[in-house]
Amino acid sequence: ARGSMYAQRSQRLRQVYLSYDSLEAIPVAEKNKIEKLLGASVEEVWEDTQLYWQDNDPLQLQKAADNSKHKMSLIFRWYLGKSSRWARLGKVERKRDFQVWCGPAMGAFNAWVTDTSLAYPEQRHIVEVANAILEGVLQLKSSLQ
Repeated sequence: ARGSMYAQRSQRLRQVYLSYDSLEAIPVAEKNKIEKLLGASVEEVWEDTQLYWQDNDPLQLQKAADNSKHKMSLIFRWYLGKSSRWARLGKVERKRDFQVWCGPAMGAFNAWVTDTSLAYPEQRHIVEVANAILEGVLQLKSSLQ
């Protein structure tokens, strides 16, 4: 199989979140599937999650202590945060979880390279992309003069 499974896996986490009021309410078989998806036990993910929120927003930990559904959301959000980090760091063992955040510039670039050799992502290499952008800037500059 090719490509990221991030969308399907995050959708699965969303379905579990909507279906259960707490981690404890999740059936063991379902919890095992989640842990396989996460690549770690829920307890390990929670430890990592606590370290993150302790430094960034300790109020989130208080909310999680008061509301088990919020705790579940923080654990599932761990996957969101890690998936983009794994992609940035090139963690090959988590390749199927990669998520690359991009904005409208990516769509504009894709539209711009339609009908060129860069239309296909596998043909995009940094030097060719950089050259295409520089040539585009030069063409734009000359058309404005």
